[in-house]
Amino acid sequence: MINPPTTTTDVQNMLARLSDSDSIERLIEARNRVMEFERKAKDYRRQFDSIFIEWLENNGRTQVGDLDFYVGTKRTVRCRDVSKTLALILTHRLGDLGSLADYLSSSPFKHGSLRDLLSADEWNECFEVCTAKDLRTGAPKKEVKRLPNNIKQAISH
Repeated sequence: MINPPTTTTDVQNMLARLSDSDSIERLIEARNRVMEFERKAKDYRRQFDSIFIEWLENNGRTQVGDLDFYVGTKRTVRCRDVSKTLALILTHRLGDLGSLADYLSSSPFKHGSLRDLLSADEWNECFEVCTAKDLRTGAPKKEVKRLPNNIKQAISH
């Protein structure tokens, strides 16, 4: 049994004791401990932010080095009507489809949904699957992937 990590040193020590010869049960237990540590760290961050916001509200905006700290409102912007927005862009750009790309975000299309709409050749013309590289080695970056059993069973049938 792996003791729950409570400090970053605990996590480092736990990871240092793991190897590829450990049982899958031990690896899953360690993974669960790391994930729990991550959840706790996120909770600590939320607690800290709450305290820091209260401090800033009581003491006002402050500057530390090159950083200016203040309380602001978290905001996001989303498109209310994609079709209307596309039509307006094309109207203002006189129908120039090429200029449309200048107004799109990094990945505006649902590539999975478009596999059903487009032929394979059309999809491949519009999308590419990129393999992330490890920054140190340049080799393809590996990650642990999870697939719930109910999904796995649906795929295999």
